[in-house]
Amino acid sequence: MKFKKISTCFLVFFITIFMVSITFAEDRKDIFQNIVSETNGNIVENGMNISYKVKNEGKNECVNWLKLMNLYDKNEKQSENCNYTYNDLLNGENDINLESINKIKNTYKLENTVTINRGDMYSREFQKGNISGYIESKKYDNNTQIYIFIREVYPKEDINSIEKKVKKISGIDGCNISVHKYIKIKSSIKDIKLIQSGIIKYLKDIGSENIDTVHINEGFSTVAYTKQYDPIVDNGKYIDLNFAVINESKQNFIILGTPMVDITY
Repeated sequence: MKFKKISTCFLVFFITIFMVSITFAEDRKDIFQNIVSETNGNIVENGMNISYKVKNEGKNECVNWLKLMNLYDKNEKQSENCNYTYNDLLNGENDINLESINKIKNTYKLENTVTINRGDMYSREFQKGNISGYIESKKYDNNTQIYIFIREVYPKEDINSIEKKVKKISGIDGCNISVHKYIKIKSSIKDIKLIQSGIIKYLKDIGSENIDTVHINEGFSTVAYTKQYDPIVDNGKYIDLNFAVINESKQNFIILGTPMVDITY
């Protein structure tokens, strides 16, 4: 009888530990979505920077990638501006006027513009509805490096789903694939300090380390090591998450990226 009681106690103990572990793992598995919930927010923009190496010819790799992503337009435009900067692609949600937003929502016209086309380098912009970006190839000795930026305003697809699709397509002939992603969240919480403290508490609750915050104009910028993403070393410490809490046009936003936010804010 005593043995049964001890066995039952151990069984209850291990079940409890197992359930706590599952709950903790579930809480950690999608930091982005959890922060959206923590901040009473909705995602107004997401995007990612991708880079990888190929042995293939750069232009063909770019064209094939666009075809597999259903972003290729054979009737591409040509641009002679080889010093193109991608600032237009980095506009925040508040930088897009109502007319442009309605246009984005109501049209799915596909357009490509070739901005650079020479032996060692090829660059092509793409636009399809609310999706925009560019793909670029650069020749280095025996390898070709591919760089991709893809951005979606009012996204219909989860950022993790897009990441899986991009990795799968890029990994067909690519190696050393690096993906840095970000989301922009509009929060309904009016107090920017409350948003900041809520995110910090959540990160501490899931065991994040090296949390460091600095004040920026109209908000905060924070780095942390969550152990969930590929880290970089900053000031001798590992970090794999960066977020900014900012106020734009009297609305509060969170820009969240791994390992750093790669867009201006």
